[in-house]
Amino acid sequence: MILLGIGENLSAVRGEIAEACKKISRNPESVKIVAVTKNRSIGEINNLIGLGIRELGENKLQELLEKIDSVKGVNWHFVGHLQSNKARKAVEICEWIHSVDSLKLAGKIDSAAGEIGKRQKILLEVNISGEESKYGLGPDELGDVIGEIKKTGNLDLRGLMTMAPLIVAEETRGYFSDLRELAQEFNLPELSMGMSNDFAVAIGEGSTMVRVGTKLFE
Repeated sequence: MILLGIGENLSAVRGEIAEACKKISRNPESVKIVAVTKNRSIGEINNLIGLGIRELGENKLQELLEKIDSVKGVNWHFVGHLQSNKARKAVEICEWIHSVDSLKLAGKIDSAAGEIGKRQKILLEVNISGEESKYGLGPDELGDVIGEIKKTGNLDLRGLMTMAPLIVAEETRGYFSDLRELAQEFNLPELSMGMSNDFAVAIGEGSTMVRVGTKLFE
């Protein structure tokens, strides 16, 4: 049985995505919804899967491990801060790791992927706002880090990720445009930016993945 609230929420999110794409003549299918399932029940998650969502995001590895046996047929995205000593388990489970924020972590992921014969899709997390409370590479570090990653054998660097400050949605635009420019500079196609409060603005600035939780489940 599909919970009506989740169905209505998903329709509303898809509608907002379509409207944001229409404004800039983009195909809505160019935007991937990554449903963030933090603190959500298996029932809620499976209801969302029943509505066609296949990309799920988790912030904490332990919570993901608790859910994985009960949630089937999806691609998991790790979107939270990942400790390097947990990189192996994340590589075993996740299709995407959005939050690679250091060369040390990238090296751990590369080694783990090599051990299991996998090419791991990753995004580099950039602290575009410069907030001390946020993880991520500084924009001026990207060139050197990308250069080192290109020397690895098991990392598939697809793009960049960021979190904008928690401010009025329209005021986040500059942060997202700055990240888009960095992605263009390094010829990276994927941009994971935009959450429940600001994903429409992020889409306007080129986001290809929006990480939506609250607007889907509440």
